[in-house]
Amino acid sequence: MSPPGRPKGEYRSAEHEGTPMSPPGRPKGENRSAKHEGSPMKHDPHPLHLALGLLLWSVWFVAMYAGLSIACAVHPPPVEAGSATWINAGLGLLTLPTTALLLWAALRCWQSRVPPATAEAGTAARGRFVAQVAAGLYLAAAIGTAMVGLPLAVLPPCV
Repeated sequence: MSPPGRPKGEYRSAEHEGTPMSPPGRPKGENRSAKHEGSPMKHDPHPLHLALGLLLWSVWFVAMYAGLSIACAVHPPPVEAGSATWINAGLGLLTLPTTALLLWAALRCWQSRVPPATAEAGTAARGRFVAQVAAGLYLAAAIGTAMVGLPLAVLPPCV
């Protein structure tokens, strides 16, 4: 229902009369460079990345073996089923995204090892060091996840 004194369907105030509700497109003079659109990281990776990959791997490791132990204690699958069980499917579904996430983080850190042109020499060297070491640690965690998860997914559980 319209407020009294206004035509039916009119809700705008008088101060905005005749002006568009939002400006069309970008403001004049604003040109974004294509090389910066969608770039991996615009700044140095945080030193937290040095521990984050192995921390994520350890959380995955505990979750995998705790879940396997609890599943085998509560509802063990028949031995005749071999590796085609719901436990192996669950372990595989937890392993694949974890490995993919760790590989993605390794790639992003590796891509960010090139410092921005405006960085100082000391800051650029420190950022490059953190990026390279973090990428290596993420890669090591991804390889560890795959090497531990593959046997868990293809061998019969609860044996």
